[in-house]
Amino acid sequence: MSDDGRIPDVNESVRASSVPQHATDSSELITDTVQVQMKDSKDNFDKLYVDQEAPTIPKRRQELLKWNGWGYKDSKFIVNKAGQVEFTGDRYRLSKKVLPYLKDFMMRTCGVSLEHKIAAQPEITAADIPPPVKNKEFLTDLRRTGINYSDDCQDRLFRAHGHTLHEVFVLREGKFERIPDLVVWPSCHSDVVKIVELACQHKVMIIPFGGGTSVSGALECPASEKRVIISVDTSRMDMLLREYFVERMLC
Repeated sequence: MSDDGRIPDVNESVRASSVPQHATDSSELITDTVQVQMKDSKDNFDKLYVDQEAPTIPKRRQELLKWNGWGYKDSKFIVNKAGQVEFTGDRYRLSKKVLPYLKDFMMRTCGVSLEHKIAAQPEITAADIPPPVKNKEFLTDLRRTGINYSDDCQDRLFRAHGHTLHEVFVLREGKFERIPDLVVWPSCHSDVVKIVELACQHKVMIIPFGGGTSVSGALECPASEKRVIISVDTSRMDMLLREYFVERMLC
């Protein structure tokens, strides 16, 4: 509570203050200016801007995470030179630990064979995926908003799937018939409103993208969709506003 008796209420927005308007090399962490609202007893709001560093995951998530599997690129199970299973990386309590009984358990109980190996396909390039569908009028209006966006092939592919076993195997051995044509990164509630308004105006399809770990198939693009599909990546927004328990929704 503030000195004048008002109750602070965090607004829905996190506004990036130091990121170029269009997608570039976005592996650097983003420094955000957090917009906070002060609510008085009459539910009136005054805006207060508080500078704080709010690091987020990179926009190019594939620099940190596996593009064709689960989890971080530096974290995985290996069979070391001693023939024992070891977990790499340094992110978890399990990291750099040897699991001396895991291999025998997997072979004996689960029927896993270390001799059965199927190499994954190499990292996919622009030549391997469908070219983006273009809507020049939508893109022109999107540029005017200053909202970050990218049509890079790997940015698009990363947001074309969730983490079901089927989707991961498509990444490793096949290809998706349809993927998003554009990725956009709103940084506040008003950005989302602008994106939705433009999508309605230009008949563009929207697929929200959060952590990317969906196992419902909701992130897969309809193969027959002819309209532009945009993936709205919410990773630059860092707080939940409301909980709807009956609908089981978070906003």
